[in-house]
Amino acid sequence: MLRFSVHQIRRGFVLIIVVLAACGGKSQSSPDAGGTGEEAVCTPLACGDTGGCGIVADGCGGMLTCLDDCECSGPEAVADCPSMPCMTATSCSAGACVYEPIRCGEVACECNTGDCQPDDLRSCGTTVCTPEVCDPQPSLVDGDMVFANQCTANAGRSCGTCNLGIETCDTDADAFVCDDISVAGIDSSAAECSESSLASFIFFDADYAGGNSDGSRAQPFVVLANAFEAADLRNAEGIVIGGSPIFTEPLVVVNGVSLHGGYTSAPDFARSLAEVPVWNVPESAREFPTDPQFPVRLIGLRASDITLPTVIENIQIITADLLTPVNFGPDNYGAHIASSPGLSLVNVEIQAGRGGPAIAGATGGNGPRNDALMNGGTGAQPSFIGSFCVDGGLTNAGAAAPGTICFDGSTRAGGGGGGGSASTTTRGAGGTAGAVLGQGGGFAGSGANPFIPSIATSANSGANATIVGLSGAPGTPGGTVLGEFWIAEANATPGGPGENGHGGGGGGGGHATDNGSGSCKYGGGGGGGGAGGCGGGGGGAGTPGGNSFGIFMVDSSGMQIIGGSIVAGSGGPGAAGGGAGAGVVGGVGGPGFNQAFFDSGQRSGFGGAGGGGANGGLGGNSAGGSSFGAYCHDSTPIIDNTEIAAGAGGPGGTQATTPDGAIGSSIDSVDCVSL
Repeated sequence: MLRFSVHQIRRGFVLIIVVLAACGGKSQSSPDAGGTGEEAVCTPLACGDTGGCGIVADGCGGMLTCLDDCECSGPEAVADCPSMPCMTATSCSAGACVYEPIRCGEVACECNTGDCQPDDLRSCGTTVCTPEVCDPQPSLVDGDMVFANQCTANAGRSCGTCNLGIETCDTDADAFVCDDISVAGIDSSAAECSESSLASFIFFDADYAGGNSDGSRAQPFVVLANAFEAADLRNAEGIVIGGSPIFTEPLVVVNGVSLHGGYTSAPDFARSLAEVPVWNVPESAREFPTDPQFPVRLIGLRASDITLPTVIENIQIITADLLTPVNFGPDNYGAHIASSPGLSLVNVEIQAGRGGPAIAGATGGNGPRNDALMNGGTGAQPSFIGSFCVDGGLTNAGAAAPGTICFDGSTRAGGGGGGGSASTTTRGAGGTAGAVLGQGGGFAGSGANPFIPSIATSANSGANATIVGLSGAPGTPGGTVLGEFWIAEANATPGGPGENGHGGGGGGGGHATDNGSGSCKYGGGGGGGGAGGCGGGGGGAGTPGGNSFGIFMVDSSGMQIIGGSIVAGSGGPGAAGGGAGAGVVGGVGGPGFNQAFFDSGQRSGFGGAGGGGANGGLGGNSAGGSSFGAYCHDSTPIIDNTEIAAGAGGPGGTQATTPDGAIGSSIDSVDCVSL
C-alpha cells in the first residue's frame, strides 16, 4: 500500500542579517598561521561577544536571543525593548525587559515543538495542533529585526513546493505538516518556481480576465488546450487549475503532463480542497466505433500509453446516464486506462453514469408468399373429341401448386389434379395427395368410373399448421475483453419459425362420354391442389443492456490510485425479444368442372386448398447490463484508501409469456488485486 508522505514544515522565510565581524567568526576556508591549508572551524559568537540586543546573528549562520544586555528602566522604557517572536514586553525588572507570550483567543502562544526558529509558528495552547497560532512574520526595519506577531488559524497557509501545498496539523503526531502538491517526474526541491519559461508549472484559470495570458501564476491561461500546449513546449511538470471550472468534454491525459486541481483562482493559486474542477461529460460525447463488434461508448477520462510519471489530482469526473437505445446497449466508462503504468490518480472522484438501453429484437417476418406459386391449376373442361370415343389416354389435369420456399427452406406443394379420360372404357385419374401426406396433406379426389356410374370427387384441403415456433431462450450476463474494451455476450436466442401449412390434394378427373350419335367428349381434368402457407418467422433475440464501469484498466500494472472514490452507475436495461411473425394462408385449390350441363361422368373434382402456416416464436429477452466499480484486465494497480463501489445490475428484458432476461451483475472490483 502506498501513502504519500508529509513533511514537517518550515516557513521558508529567509532572514537577511548583517553579520557582525567578530573574533572566531570565520565562515570561509582559509589557511591557518602555520600554512597547513586546513579548514578553519567557525565558532559561534556568544551574546556578550555581539554587543547586540534582541535577535542577533551568531556569526556562523545561526541566531541568538540576547536579552541580558538590553537595558530597561521605568515603565516608559518598555518601548525600547527589542521585538521578539510571539512575545510582548510588559515591564522592566532590575533593568531587564520582562516578556510574556502573545495571547490569541485568551490563550498563551508558545513554542511547543522544543526548537523554534524566529520565524516558526507558535501554538496557542499546550499542544502543537491548536485552533490558533501566532505567526511571527519577521522583517527588517532600519536594520532591526521586527516581529508583527499575528494571530491566525492553525491551518490553511501555503507551504511546500512553490507554495502550492497547504499547511495542516497531524493530530496524531501533534505536528505541523504540509499537504504538498503531488509532483511527478521531478524532485520537489528542484522545482522551478519562477515566472520564467523554465517554470515547472503552467497555471490555468478559466475566469481570469486580466489579459496577456502566458501561463504564469499572475497571468494564467484561460483555455485548457493552450495550457497543455505550453506544458508540452516548456517541458513543464504539469498544469495547476484555479477555481472550480466545469468542462463538458472528455479529459484526455497527456503523457508526462500532470493536472492539479484544488486551488483558488489567480493570482493566489492557494491550495484549497474546496475548489474542485469537474469534467461533466454529456451523452452527446459518445463514441461510435467503426468496428461493429464494439458497442457505442461514453468515456469520462481516457489515458492511453502513459509511461512517464503523470499525476491527476483533486478533480471530479462525471459521465451522464445513457438514455438513448442502440443495438447492444452503449457502455459507460468513468475512466478508461490502457497501457498506462505511469499514471497516478490522487484524490480523484469518479462517478460513471448508467449503461444505456438496448433496442428490442426485430419482429419476425411474416411467412413468405409468392402468389404465383400458391394456387392450384384449373383442370380443363370436357371437350369434343370427334365421332368416336377411342382410348387416347388421360389429359386435361390441373397442375399442382409448387408452393413458396419457406423460412426452413422447404415447400409444401399441393397435389396434382387427375386427368380426364378420352375413352368411355377408361376411368378418369385420381388426383395426387398434397404434401405432406399423413401429416396433414390433403387427400386426393378419385376419378369417375365409367363401369360403375360415378362422379369424380374433389380433394381434401391441406391441414392448417398447429405448431407455433419455439420462443427463444433468455440471456444471462457475461462478456469478454477484446483489445482494450469490453464486449458483452449476446446469448439470448431468437424464436423459431412456425410450422408450415400442408398442401391440398388434387381433384379427380372425369371419363369420356358418347351421346350415341357419334359425338364423344373427353372427361374434365381435376383441379390442382393449393400449396400450404409458410409459417411465420421467429422474433429476433434482444441484445444486452450497456455496462457501467467506474474505472476500466487494461495492461496498466503499477499505476496508482490514491484516495478519492470510484463509483459505477447501474447497468442498462436489457432489451425484450422481438415479436413473432405471422403464418400466411395457403393457396386456393384449382377448380374442376362439375356443372350440371355436363354429363355426370364428364364432371371433374376440385383441388383442395392449402393449409395456413403457424406463427413464429417470440425472441428471447436479453440480460441487463452489468456494473463494475473497478475492472482490471492484465493490470495490477496500487490502490490505497480509495472507495470503490458498483451500481445495481440492469434489469433484463421482458415481454409477456416468455422468461425475463437475467439481471446484470454488480461487482465492486474484478481482478484488481493491489500491489
